[in-house]
Amino acid sequence: MTRLQGYQRGTSAALRPGTPLALAARAAAIVLGVAALALAQPPNPVTLSASAKVTQVKPGVKLDIDLVARISDGWHVYSITQPAPPIATRVELAPGQPYTLEGDIGGPAPSVAFDESAGMTVETYEGEAAFTLPIRVAAKAAPGRVPVRVQMRYQSCDGKICLPPKTLTVEVPLEIVAATPPK
Repeated sequence: MTRLQGYQRGTSAALRPGTPLALAARAAAIVLGVAALALAQPPNPVTLSASAKVTQVKPGVKLDIDLVARISDGWHVYSITQPAPPIATRVELAPGQPYTLEGDIGGPAPSVAFDESAGMTVETYEGEAAFTLPIRVAAKAAPGRVPVRVQMRYQSCDGKICLPPKTLTVEVPLEIVAATPPK
């Protein structure tokens, strides 16, 4: 019985506040909590890439930007022509740049099917969806390296859940060169 002297039920002397073991236990709990939060982040089943056939443009010129959305297996996003209430994918130029959309965005034909959980016909993209954005460089754009920033807002779903809508931005390197003065 002498081995149990100083023992208090439910309290270990080594775990009393301020002891090295108590501090280590608290640090471990914090690390585990942060790791659990990181693991709890929703998946990101969509990645974007974008490109242009040219790297230099003059003010006033029209060009196409190609945007490719890669969608993880088992996931889909709604099409750019999807009627509400599902959240249609929206592709656009980010504001505040010397480029404007010059026409309709070209995109793939969506898969059209009846979604029993939504109780309606939906239009979706799976796997990969490529879009073409016809843009024009502002006539008074200043020369310099000015990337084109393209945004895609979408909602991704799998067979069980839909994630909250998300907006991704991707940049295409582009240099605006001085217009050649007329002779």
